[in-house]
Amino acid sequence: MKKLLLSVSLLSLAIADVHAADVVTDAIKNGKATFQVRPRFEFVDDDGVAKADPAKAFTVRTVLGYKTAPIEGITGYIEAEDIRALADDYNVPAVQPNAHFANVIDPEGTAINQAWLAGYGLKLGKQKLIFNNARFIGDVAWRQDDQTFAALSYEKAKLLSWLDVQTAYATKVSMVNSQEADIRMPVVNLKARTPVGANVTLFWAGLDGREAKGLAATAGLIANAGSDKGREYRVVRVDGKKGSFLYDLSLGQQKRYGDGTVANAPDADYSDIQLGYDFGPVVVKLQQETLEQGFQTPLATLHAFNGWADRFLVTPAGGLVDRNVKFSGKAAGLGLALALHHFEADTGNTDFGNEIDASVSKTFTSNWSAMVKVAHFDGSGDIKTGAATAQAYSKDLNKAWVQIDYKF
Repeated sequence: MKKLLLSVSLLSLAIADVHAADVVTDAIKNGKATFQVRPRFEFVDDDGVAKADPAKAFTVRTVLGYKTAPIEGITGYIEAEDIRALADDYNVPAVQPNAHFANVIDPEGTAINQAWLAGYGLKLGKQKLIFNNARFIGDVAWRQDDQTFAALSYEKAKLLSWLDVQTAYATKVSMVNSQEADIRMPVVNLKARTPVGANVTLFWAGLDGREAKGLAATAGLIANAGSDKGREYRVVRVDGKKGSFLYDLSLGQQKRYGDGTVANAPDADYSDIQLGYDFGPVVVKLQQETLEQGFQTPLATLHAFNGWADRFLVTPAGGLVDRNVKFSGKAAGLGLALALHHFEADTGNTDFGNEIDASVSKTFTSNWSAMVKVAHFDGSGDIKTGAATAQAYSKDLNKAWVQIDYKF
């Protein structure tokens, strides 16, 4: 009898194992593959980099991903990424240095870009984190190598009929220059829809760096992950649309956090005022964004802010005021964008210069698209003393891109 019971138990376990294997096999079989290839030529002529020739980078980004079908509400996703340079006359500081040329932060390499399990609003693993307009935390999708995080995140639209919730806790960041840094980053984002149509968002994030203290910027763009640079953000944002009138208003504070020091993460304020009008074929927006001295957002999708030339990826001494007007629309099947910026210091009466950004894009099919994009920063030349990095804020910088994108 005991032998019979043992045999039945072993048989039951074997059947359960077979069933589990079938479930996993079906989930993989019924999953979905994704693929992207994005060749891009980028030209950079930077007067702020002494003795550097213009950069000419022809890079190709290839991404292959696979998402399983759900198993009891749980899905898995893995994504591999490869970046190759067919023309490599460019400099990636510390990672692939070639100081003879201007900087293009698109290093060659192959890596697992994402790998996560998700279900019931939770996601665990290496993933993209994008909060709101990505002004403080984003994936920097413009660069060939995404910014991703090792994190546990939770997102629930309409947790209540009027409230969306998004939270995360990240322990590592993989940056666009392929470097990784240990961090401790809790984030809470609450978005409420009001009866008058406006969205009110409360955002809080703490960035506690775990890398060595005193890490210099020359170490390769991970300086803000130093343990003495811990900072937190407290932001309130109100945005919406009333008829054809658009508005987007933000107020924020930066405070010292964790092991951060006042010298490296000082108390500083942030404000952003955007007013616009949708004329139908074209949308026009006026903006004034102000960052006080010391206010830094190292994990933002920075290319989307303060000009496509990326002159102000780090807030200069005296802070930054960006006044701009932006036009976007479509004509003859083309996507068109134009932005005119004026940059000056928040304090100290320093005029950095002006910038013109323009792009033309075309979507041929759901799979194929192309873009041509230019940025011209006309520096004032007003900064004539101090370190070369400080003087660069008022020196000319020109960039141009030609890109094709195929994905399914």
